[in-house]
Amino acid sequence: MNLVLLTNTFFAFAIGLFATLHSLASCSNINRPHDHSFLYDNFPQLREQAAKPAFIDDDETLLAEVKNSISPDLPMEEFMFNECFLQEGLLMTKAKSTRLGDELLAVLADVQMTRHKATKSRSAFHELIYSCKLVNPDLTVLEDFILSTMDMHHSIQEIAPDPNYSAVVFLGRSPCLYQVAMEELSKKYPQAINLPLVHILYSGHADALSKRAAKLHHGDRGVELNMITEDKLNFYMAYLSLKKLPCYKQLFLVDIIGTGGGIRSWLGLLETLVNSMGLSMPKVHLFVLTPFVRTIAAFNERTTGFYIDETRLFAYSSPNKKIIFDENKELNVKAMEVDVTPIHISTMTQHVIDYNPLQRHCTHGFFFPAQMWTDEGYAMAKKGGDCHNKIYAKLRSMLDEILDVYLSGLQQMESTCLKRT
Repeated sequence: MNLVLLTNTFFAFAIGLFATLHSLASCSNINRPHDHSFLYDNFPQLREQAAKPAFIDDDETLLAEVKNSISPDLPMEEFMFNECFLQEGLLMTKAKSTRLGDELLAVLADVQMTRHKATKSRSAFHELIYSCKLVNPDLTVLEDFILSTMDMHHSIQEIAPDPNYSAVVFLGRSPCLYQVAMEELSKKYPQAINLPLVHILYSGHADALSKRAAKLHHGDRGVELNMITEDKLNFYMAYLSLKKLPCYKQLFLVDIIGTGGGIRSWLGLLETLVNSMGLSMPKVHLFVLTPFVRTIAAFNERTTGFYIDETRLFAYSSPNKKIIFDENKELNVKAMEVDVTPIHISTMTQHVIDYNPLQRHCTHGFFFPAQMWTDEGYAMAKKGGDCHNKIYAKLRSMLDEILDVYLSGLQQMESTCLKRT
């Protein structure tokens, strides 16, 4: 099936789904979903509350209290702008608070060598990543964004995707700033990948129980946020269709990973959509934004590149470069294996991109769990954070300046590598 025919097919399907959505929205009864009914079946007492689109953002209330105690007369947009860009702001702070110990640095260097074979065959690109990212103690979070984005970009290039049937998908709020960085890199880098960069609204762990630490994801509230009713399922299927995801044969999925439950649940939704259209599941390659491991002991066959934590729903197989989900019927986690490339970020960078006030106000993403899958929820979510336009204007300008420096350094590295070979 060619791309034009496939595009027409899924647009027709999406229109049908939206028609179904609006007919279901007019019904007073809560309908049992055909699929993804684990929470619906097991928590009948919460169905009525879960069907309501409203939610309370406790962190948002807390942020308002903090702002009012610091700068009561400053508009939220200016307050968050200062939080991001002042000298000690979120994006300008040091990515590492202390130098890496010599022993850990040696292990990290060895991992880099293993990944990219012998020194002679390592590209100039990875020479730049290594020399700047692992050694420089003064690296800012913003610079870490750039280097991680360049690493991810180059890793995608190495896979050699089909430009007609591949896309880079940024899932939820955490990778939003990486999408901005990738957009700016694509403008300046001569060898830039020519792939669609697609943002997908998604939060939580749809139709599954969570092992996350945050209290929002537990108890009745966690079930209400993530329960899927038939109208909400149809709504989200239509949304994914309009994002053209069924068109692609390969998706490069970018996200941070905690327990892994959110990513696994979302992949199940995508699988439901393509199956309902009679299509094959796209090949998914996951690019996980992950901090350096804390201890040398964490470097082993199953966990290289990820924190050791009993809440994990996955294992990482280094030889096969896959994340492996085992079935967990208690939580409603299905077995699956996904190709993965860890993209290393600093612990401070992880803190910044996962910081709720920044996600809420300063990105084009929005909190979008299953309870928000309605017309009203989508109308709110598609606007993104209320400060993100101003933040992005400054961010893009700063990214451009840093990119000029690093791309110039890359050219010098390329020249050195050519002499070496």
